[in-house]
Amino acid sequence: MIYYSHVNEDNFAERNIMMSSEYEDLFCIVGSGERLIALLDHSSLKRVHIIDMNAEALFLAELKLTALRVLSVEDYLSFIGFSNSGMNREFVFYGFQQELPLPSREYWNNNLTHIRNGIIHMGHFEQFLSRLRPLLRVLLGRGFYKCFEMPYSQLRSFPSFRWKIVKWLFSKKWSYLLFGNKDIAFIGEDALHKKIPYALHETLLNDRVSKNCM
Repeated sequence: MIYYSHVNEDNFAERNIMMSSEYEDLFCIVGSGERLIALLDHSSLKRVHIIDMNAEALFLAELKLTALRVLSVEDYLSFIGFSNSGMNREFVFYGFQQELPLPSREYWNNNLTHIRNGIIHMGHFEQFLSRLRPLLRVLLGRGFYKCFEMPYSQLRSFPSFRWKIVKWLFSKKWSYLLFGNKDIAFIGEDALHKKIPYALHETLLNDRVSKNCM
């Protein structure tokens, strides 16, 4: 299972460390691969060593890195599913699949549905969000989405009561189970559910919504 196929954590700390150093080697737990990709522009970096206990996460990273190498940025974004340009993603994949290591190539040929749909949508967490999104649209209403366009402090009105309901929802373990999230980070005994709405609210108050959300 691929738990995360897109961004799952902020890479601000890692980028700050890298940009203030002259490291030539990077050892990185793969996850979705996005934190790794965000560090590849470091000028002194010569070698990257990717590590993960989940082989599927490694296959995802290999696919993203190969696509980045052979496609333009615009085509890459279309290929992974970030933008919808009508691209035939399967055809594009066939064009560069020989660049992939054999285990990765075999994996993706057995999972072409994810290629067709855009690989950033295939993760367990991303599927959870897709199931939750229609409810959030109803709960939050249109007024909430203005915070993606301007700082919270500049909003003339904000659906505070609706936002309070959403924060309450995210603080409950059963809400994650209800929408099919089986990740122990969210439903395990040590999961700190109350910190999730707190972090969401801090993101809002500190005007980081447009930077942290896509």
